[in-house]
Amino acid sequence: MKKFTRILLCLVLCVFSVTMFACRDKRTDKEKAFTYPTTGDIHAGFNDGMAVQKGNYLYFVNGYISSTDNTKHIRYGSYHVGALMLAKFDQNGNLVTKGNGAIDDQYLITMSDKLSGFQATSLFIAGDYLYFTSTCQEDDNNETWAQNRVDFNRIKLDKTSEVERIYQSEVDHTVGDTSNLEFRFYNTSLIVWEKGTNSDDKKDVKTSVLYHIDLYSLNKTEVARNVKTAVFGDNDVFYVVDNNLNRLQSNGTNSNFVGFDSEVKVVDIQSDYVFAVYNSELKKYKISTKTDMGTVLLDYSTYDKVVITPDAKVVIAIGDNIIEYFANGSLLADDSFVEDEDTDKINFIGFANGCIVYYDDENTIKTVSYAELSSDINTVIELETMKTSYFDIDGSHLYYYDTVGSNDYLHRVKLDAVSPEAQLVGSYLQVDIPTT
Repeated sequence: MKKFTRILLCLVLCVFSVTMFACRDKRTDKEKAFTYPTTGDIHAGFNDGMAVQKGNYLYFVNGYISSTDNTKHIRYGSYHVGALMLAKFDQNGNLVTKGNGAIDDQYLITMSDKLSGFQATSLFIAGDYLYFTSTCQEDDNNETWAQNRVDFNRIKLDKTSEVERIYQSEVDHTVGDTSNLEFRFYNTSLIVWEKGTNSDDKKDVKTSVLYHIDLYSLNKTEVARNVKTAVFGDNDVFYVVDNNLNRLQSNGTNSNFVGFDSEVKVVDIQSDYVFAVYNSELKKYKISTKTDMGTVLLDYSTYDKVVITPDAKVVIAIGDNIIEYFANGSLLADDSFVEDEDTDKINFIGFANGCIVYYDDENTIKTVSYAELSSDINTVIELETMKTSYFDIDGSHLYYYDTVGSNDYLHRVKLDAVSPEAQLVGSYLQVDIPTT
């Protein structure tokens, strides 16, 4: 009798658990039937940005709407343009599309209808969760809508959880996503640099603060105030306070790296090296040993843009329509430069497949091989109407926004394709569906 009672109790508990889960599962029938990535699926490309591929799936934002555009940005709106979506590839790893170029509805679901395609877009996968940013829907202390605050959220990869906010910025982001707020997700943490003054806490005014948020406990730790410069790497953040270069590891460990007797600016982290500008010289330091590797570029301030290749071996200095290759303070060779005679301006986007990726003043995407220190320019594709404010290079794909109808939708182009073509990544509003 006791054994029968125990069996009956177990059956009741199982039924109760299943019933409770069913009640909590608010997905539609289509969403329940949809297959999803698993934790064990491999990331393809980089885990961050406007789109993230995991296994045979792609999480992405379906376009862009500025949080300051009050004609389109609605406080409690349910968004289609700018929403967070998930697409499933076919067996060949391609998007399944309809005749108008949009993703077939059977291969697409919306993960969140919050506005996630905006000035501070970021998607990141860690464990069972997709982490993403969205605009704030709440009031600040002045009882006005804090629409320029950023919410940091997460949702289960299979959408079996509600959207959970894990942090909200204490300062507004401004026109660009890096002018007042910089951040990066890591596997166990979120690190945020809030450059403005905290307008919520008048008793303890804080300016230019670096925070560490643990993704498990969601505890927030104030790391430093009055941060002058900071750079986010793959595993840690280097920042400057009072002419001291410091290191904040993604696990929360904070330490002094090297001190200077006058102003210093940290500018890049690549591989096992951090780069800083001191006395107008670009200095290189090995992170693991704190070794000063010397000067790798003189007169840093004379260039429009200076970046370091992912292997940390070559410094790319860009001025107007010229690219120069440097290492150890000098040009790598007498002919180690690139001149694009077809444009007045080289606009750096990023790196892919051992190449520099940039666009010219005609919105033509081009690449040059830094791996071979090449001076040969490869023209990829001309994208006349692309928006040049936001880019994301994920593996071989360049993601960008382009206008269709009255809205800006996410597009991509495969940089190493034999015949590159622009491709919509997403779904149109009915009013924007092309007629031809």
